[in-house]
Amino acid sequence: MHPHESAQYSNEVEAKLLDALKHPRVTALGEIGLDWFRNYAPREVQLQAFRRQLELAREYGLPFLLHCREAHEDCVQLIREVYGSDAEPVTPARMPIGVAHCFSGNAAQAAEFLELGLWVSWAGHLTFPKSDEMREAARATDLAYCLVETDAPFLAPVPHRGKRNEPAYVMETAAKLAELKGVSLEEVDRVTSANAKRLFRLD
Repeated sequence: MHPHESAQYSNEVEAKLLDALKHPRVTALGEIGLDWFRNYAPREVQLQAFRRQLELAREYGLPFLLHCREAHEDCVQLIREVYGSDAEPVTPARMPIGVAHCFSGNAAQAAEFLELGLWVSWAGHLTFPKSDEMREAARATDLAYCLVETDAPFLAPVPHRGKRNEPAYVMETAAKLAELKGVSLEEVDRVTSANAKRLFRLD
């Protein structure tokens, strides 16, 4: 249940969610989180729905896809409360507890998510002219803990900005990440594809 719709979270919704979580092809729970930018649902309601869904992700051993917009400290606090000792720094051998979807923060915020056991996913706004802080975060984040995504139909990367975003445009984001990391596009493709397969248990 996305934070925008979290006011609709109910026992009936949770029953359907629990049903879905039992399906063998379900590989993650999300996107869940907090959005203090749009505030389409009251904050207390968002916090309650987010906490409950974090509890379900932990209970079912599934990674979660985190939506965090202008709510970094509150997201971090709630993840720490729910995951406790399971919120440990990422390592090559350790499975992440989730991924910071469509990350738009700075390097310190990305590092804090890594300390909690989350990976970081970059979308088309990594290419936007004013995204300097985000690009610094990408430079500082180990590629081993990165993914790329489209967030289609939103956030079409340069040179497609302003158009409907399409999955094919993810290559523009990957190319920007390669430039920032000083590696080839092929290396970004290889590592982030392997990361996605690992995160979503697709091997």
